[in-house]
Amino acid sequence: MKKLTVNRLALGSLRARRRQYLLMITGIILAMTFAVSIALLLVCMDASNKADRKARYGNSDLLILDCGDIDFAEMQAQGKITEYAFANVLGYGYTDPEDKSNGTAIAFFDDAAIPLAYPAFIEGGMPQKAGEIAIERSALIALGLSGAKVGDTITLTVEDVDGANAAEKSYLLTGIMRDKRKNLINSMRNSFDTEHYPSAVVNASEYDPSTQKLHRVCYANASAGFLSYQTMLEFFDSYGIEVGEWNSSDFYGFYGDNTPYLLRTVLLCVFAAVLALISCIGIINSFSSNLAERRKQIGMMRAVGATRRQIIRIYGREALVISLICAPASILLSIGAVFAVTKAVGDGFIFTLNVPIMLLGALLGIACVMGAALVPLVRASKITPVQAIRDIDMTRKMKRLKLKNKLSFDPSKLIARRNLIFRKGRFVLVSALLALSVVLICCAFNFMRYVLSDYDYIETMPDYSMSRSGGTVWSNYVNYPLLENESSFSNEVRRKVEATPYIGKVTGAKYGKIIIPLSGESDYAKLFKAKTVFDTDRYFAAEEAAETLDQLKSTVKSGNITENDEYKNRREYYSLSGDYAEAVVHSYDTSEIKSLFAPLVIEGSINTDKLLSGEEIILYVPQRIGFKTEYKTDSHGASWTYPFINLDISPEEEDGCDLVTKQDYFHVGDEIELTVASCDRMPETQDSLFDGVSINDAEAFDHPEGMTVTKKKVRIGAIVSNYRSGDRYTVWTYSALPIVAITVHQAADALIPNLPYSDLNLNVQDGVQITQEIDDDIMSGLENAAINVIEPRIYSKFRDDLENTQTYRGVFFAMLAVIMLIFTAVASLINNFLTAQVRESKQKVGTLRTVGASKSVLTGSFIYQLIAMTGTGAAIGYAVYLLGYLLLTAILHSMNSTGLSEITEHFGAPQLWQAAIFCAVLFAVCSVNLYSKVSRLMKYSIVENIREL
Repeated sequence: MKKLTVNRLALGSLRARRRQYLLMITGIILAMTFAVSIALLLVCMDASNKADRKARYGNSDLLILDCGDIDFAEMQAQGKITEYAFANVLGYGYTDPEDKSNGTAIAFFDDAAIPLAYPAFIEGGMPQKAGEIAIERSALIALGLSGAKVGDTITLTVEDVDGANAAEKSYLLTGIMRDKRKNLINSMRNSFDTEHYPSAVVNASEYDPSTQKLHRVCYANASAGFLSYQTMLEFFDSYGIEVGEWNSSDFYGFYGDNTPYLLRTVLLCVFAAVLALISCIGIINSFSSNLAERRKQIGMMRAVGATRRQIIRIYGREALVISLICAPASILLSIGAVFAVTKAVGDGFIFTLNVPIMLLGALLGIACVMGAALVPLVRASKITPVQAIRDIDMTRKMKRLKLKNKLSFDPSKLIARRNLIFRKGRFVLVSALLALSVVLICCAFNFMRYVLSDYDYIETMPDYSMSRSGGTVWSNYVNYPLLENESSFSNEVRRKVEATPYIGKVTGAKYGKIIIPLSGESDYAKLFKAKTVFDTDRYFAAEEAAETLDQLKSTVKSGNITENDEYKNRREYYSLSGDYAEAVVHSYDTSEIKSLFAPLVIEGSINTDKLLSGEEIILYVPQRIGFKTEYKTDSHGASWTYPFINLDISPEEEDGCDLVTKQDYFHVGDEIELTVASCDRMPETQDSLFDGVSINDAEAFDHPEGMTVTKKKVRIGAIVSNYRSGDRYTVWTYSALPIVAITVHQAADALIPNLPYSDLNLNVQDGVQITQEIDDDIMSGLENAAINVIEPRIYSKFRDDLENTQTYRGVFFAMLAVIMLIFTAVASLINNFLTAQVRESKQKVGTLRTVGASKSVLTGSFIYQLIAMTGTGAAIGYAVYLLGYLLLTAILHSMNSTGLSEITEHFGAPQLWQAAIFCAVLFAVCSVNLYSKVSRLMKYSIVENIREL
């Protein structure tokens, strides 16, 4: 006779119960597969995010365009940066000597700089010798070389870095790079030093140290302690390097595409932890059910001398064999599932194999199975032989629990009720897990709605739009239309846009500055005067802020506005006779003026003919405004939050206001005189449209040399409320208390000649179906049309839709994986609970059959238990979810004074039907499984049931 070792006993048990263990292994593999898949999806999401960021911005935390006297080796020694390398700018290349602003810096990279700058190529590659060049696509377009292809020879005029010499030079184009300059411009909080950003790259052999100077641009990765905006701001300020000459990755997170990834990653981590817990509970339940029906076997083994340790070793070895089978299978299935998901989502989602994660998943899977098996195993090993054989636990429960006798009853319900009483612990566990599942599913779909709500606005967007982020002269009162026309969307740019292939309707918006008179004793008008006097739409130094705020409090409360010198001087500059306030004029195409503003009219009506003639304007002013003094200190010194509040937009700010007043000053039919100040010369303190301005230079902008002042009397034809043109245009006044005169382009051009467009909206021709090829053609045409525009931003709805579709697919497949895992775990738990009960109840089933119990009665007893578990779990889950949803909406409503409709629009209404379908399918699957188990049991005779043959 062969020696009965622990391994032999374990393997023999597995062979004897292979069908039962096969089902258990299948459930465990599925649970582990989905858990590991979540981890792999997180890895792929992180890799996709990093790859996208590298392609958009590069592979460095810091980009320093003016290195000044910084000692980078010392910075590295101090632990501020971990690595650094340089792009060496040789000169500045352009094609039009009359307009150098559309040129690009030409540089060569240090070997260490290439992985940090991370040039990504649309086609071609890096230059390998002198006379070769690679250029970013947008730089090629700006140079007027949009038709250039790899292999073409291009000619540029190249200036030295000091601008002393310029000469024509021909290059062989070896590569066209993906745009980074454009992305960096859009991510910057301030203007970007494009003059030194290397959008064109040559080989290092172009450099002749004996005749050429270099300008260094540094790419660096910063330590965690140094990588904060305020820390870096102070550091670069100490070297006299201004914002705009350096950029950091915290900008990318704020203005780029990383914030949604961070939110989703955190939430997926929470889901992964919960799902891992559900998986462990499911595995524990599987082993518990298995050991429960083998109690007699354990008792008999104990009766013939087996110790607790031997019992644990035998069944532990079974668990080890099961885990060794499950772990590799689950890893392979996870890889296949994640690969399929990445392919379904699209090219933007990268599949990557992370060996440490897979090994960790395998080890955690084995540990999870072993740990889950150990919990019921230790408990089962404690029973004595007599307890196991006599089923003493059931005997004790029958003595402890009080069961009511009934003369008339439904056998199925009675059996179900008693089984649930005897197995209350498992009933509570299953119900609680199902309740948690319902909550998770409802929250998951609310989260999905939250993610997709960010893209709801796309439906209202035009096919394409164009706006600009630079090229503006800073003044609240004076227009510089000719200067801004040279670098913005002029009428000529609009004509080029209209001539772009496939483009149909084009509309636009213009923005100008005006001054309106104030008079009378209206509190409403006095608040506008106070705001203009104290110029509160800017920061002040600490001492000035404290002094000005004290003056503001006393002057507003008393109603006697003390005029300062700046206010008096502007009255003289602009030939004003009384009080006044700054305002703006917005103009739109005649064809859409009514559709934009007719729904917002609260007084009067819109007469297009009178708008065209310049007789009337549409006026927007806040209907309720408030005054609140609130002092705070920030990183710039001291400032106050804007004390004048537009309560139409921020009604929650009314609490705490020192003064609240309603609009009683402007009325339809009133005639007002608009004052327009214009200048065609650049202020002496500003060399270009990129330069910033300090507060001390403000007078030069408000009263430049060569300024002209014109007057125009108009009537108010209509007053509108809640004016937010940002739904279709980005133009908007950032004043705390805006006064906006709205009209059509013809009237605005007569008021302020040569006023450029701030935005253009474009739709394709009727019948044109945008494809990738058509979109590329349109974008190239628009970029060519905007070649002279400073920092243009061109939006493509088609490209946005593609990105959002990928996001939707990613979220959908992630939710599907979560739901499948939850379904597998809960179904496994319920089936193990009930099918184990079927197997344990063979003798009881035989006894019931001797007294006439039919198949329907026995099946019904288990179905009623299933109804009780699913019904209780679903009811508790819905109650918890709805309570949490109502609590969250109440908190948001109290914090933000946000209407319930706005909250539900953003987060979605309560998501109930998905969980209901989940419960219905779960009930159907478990019912079919139960019916098959009972049917198999009923195939045996009554004697075989009783004897458990």
